[in-house]
Amino acid sequence: MKKLRSNLFFIFYSVGIILYSFFVFYEFTAIKKNITQESFIHAIHEVEQLSENIALYYHDSLDSQFDSQSLDEKFYAFFSRFLYSFEIDKYKNIFLAKVDKGNFFIIADGEVNQKNRFSFNEKFDPSSKSWNEAVLTQQPQYYQQDIEGVWMTYLYPIVHEDHLLILTIDFSMENYIKEAKKLDVLKESLIYFIIWIVLSIFGLLLFLSYENKRQKELVLIGEEREKYLLKQSKDAQVGQIVDSVAHQWIQPLQTIHTISELLILKIGREKNEDQSNEVNHIHEIMVQTNFALETLAEFRTFLADNKQKELTNIASMIEASLLILDDVLLHHHINVTIEGDTSLQIQMYQNEFKHVIINLIQNAKDAFVRNGIEPRNIAFHLRKQNEWIFLEVSDNAGGIKDELTDIIFDMNVSTKASTSTQSKGMGLYMTKQIIAKIGGTISVRNNDKSGVTFVMQWYNKAD
Repeated sequence: MKKLRSNLFFIFYSVGIILYSFFVFYEFTAIKKNITQESFIHAIHEVEQLSENIALYYHDSLDSQFDSQSLDEKFYAFFSRFLYSFEIDKYKNIFLAKVDKGNFFIIADGEVNQKNRFSFNEKFDPSSKSWNEAVLTQQPQYYQQDIEGVWMTYLYPIVHEDHLLILTIDFSMENYIKEAKKLDVLKESLIYFIIWIVLSIFGLLLFLSYENKRQKELVLIGEEREKYLLKQSKDAQVGQIVDSVAHQWIQPLQTIHTISELLILKIGREKNEDQSNEVNHIHEIMVQTNFALETLAEFRTFLADNKQKELTNIASMIEASLLILDDVLLHHHINVTIEGDTSLQIQMYQNEFKHVIINLIQNAKDAFVRNGIEPRNIAFHLRKQNEWIFLEVSDNAGGIKDELTDIIFDMNVSTKASTSTQSKGMGLYMTKQIIAKIGGTISVRNNDKSGVTFVMQWYNKAD
């Protein structure tokens, strides 16, 4: 919960920074627009003031020195000198043109370079429509001269009695453009800064996501390691238990086996034909005790890796296991069949594999008895699919609870009643370990015959 609050705080904090950055950008854009507009208006206002002063001087000159009806070369020379005084880096091409029948005639020119000056009453044909606008509206007009927008032309109409003149001044917008470019640089820097902030936040979010995922993986690795160590510990305990039990059982079994041999020898010396049944029973005892001794020997070394696997026919191992359980199957009326491809072979530890088969049959037998099911059928089905070999063991003994299918092979998990002294949840656990040792897997599911099906499979183990 604490980590969730921390993540939410960081997300809200990041969103806040991003929104604030965009707000700053918006405000800067608005301020830049206002500054450039005010700077431009100031430049226009400045040239307008200059034009008004020149217009006043023009009116005063006509009223005091010249006749407005005849603006001759004398006026041209006088007023040109006056306009010349305003020619600076900021203002150039200052001249005065008279409007006559839609044409423009120069009557004063303040050009610094004498070669570039207009001559008196020289006809002038402007290319901009703004000149006609100034004549029609008799209001000041301005327009851009060049692509860069450095120079602007300002037209100021002068109305005096019965004639109209246009005062023109080219003025530089260089300072205005420089300031605008500086603001553009700042704006661009601000954009890059906002992009950097956004990318940094997203990068940090990705890093935190990766770190969170890595921490989870470390936790999972730790949990898997703990499970592995626990499994190793359980395997060691199982090995110790099996070794201890085997040590306790070997001597009594060997004694039984020896006594059986002695009994057969004694009966053989007596040569009593009526005792043939007893001999058969004693032989059966010897077979069972001998198998028990071999099984105990195998399980004492179950966790060791120094045994050699053998390429063995699966069906023959099933049949050998059935011979051991022959009396059990007859007594409980259990019918066992082996179907499918009986030629399949895998690398296995033979006695351990017999234990798997015996354990599965014993479990089915217990389920048949517990559930009172008749008839009782167990089917072994062998098949090969692509590179996989499958052995399915199916019964009709009642099935298992769905919640047990995923944990049935765990230690101390049993389908039998918890009060049973025979059920300690070890059989299927050992079965899974044996199958794993010979490179296979085992799973279980309920089948459509009201029973269970154990499925063992091996990859490309028989050729």
